[in-house]
Amino acid sequence: MSNKRPDRALPLALVAFALAIMFAARDAGAQLIGAADASVGIGSGRQRLAVSAWRPVFDVLDRVTLSAGLRLTGYTGDAGTYTNRGTTGGSFAPTLSIAPQVYGINLAVAADVKVYGDFSAGFNLDLIGAATGADRLSGTLVAKPQTGSLFAGGSPDKGALNSETYIAWHALPTLTVRAGTSHYVTNYDVSDPLAAGSPSTRYQQFVTVPFVAVTFKF
Repeated sequence: MSNKRPDRALPLALVAFALAIMFAARDAGAQLIGAADASVGIGSGRQRLAVSAWRPVFDVLDRVTLSAGLRLTGYTGDAGTYTNRGTTGGSFAPTLSIAPQVYGINLAVAADVKVYGDFSAGFNLDLIGAATGADRLSGTLVAKPQTGSLFAGGSPDKGALNSETYIAWHALPTLTVRAGTSHYVTNYDVSDPLAAGSPSTRYQQFVTVPFVAVTFKF
């Protein structure tokens, strides 16, 4: 379901957001109280760019840090297979090919565990938020990104959600480099407005891509 190749240029708002949270309220003499992160994931015909702001909320024995944050993510890629999670039959096949162009903003949580020296391991997860993006057309079908995002575990997940599992190198007190895998989901609400009653259903795709990221503490 794509009448053109997806736009690979993510909105300038992503860059503006990253710069704003990277330098906002920064005082060279102040205690480090938060972090700004930029993350890029690329797979076969798939791209994902995220910027986020994090604040530690709990520390266990100076070894495990739990954080909360706000993450803005853009998802694009070549046409891929989306699975029908609702009504089948009629115009709605079990799978549909959609070239995603989706942008989401979500509240997220993270856990980071010191492993050895300057190295740690961790994961983060989007919980709830909102998504938007470009509509896709195929015949009489119209696909719109699902607007409400909610982590529910697997196929019940709504909207657009991102998660990362990683190894981190704390190169400096204010600079961390991370690498690992990003697992994300995007959902489209697909309708047939020309059919009686304008029936609709939900199509979903899960993707896993490698990623690298840089975190700046402030």
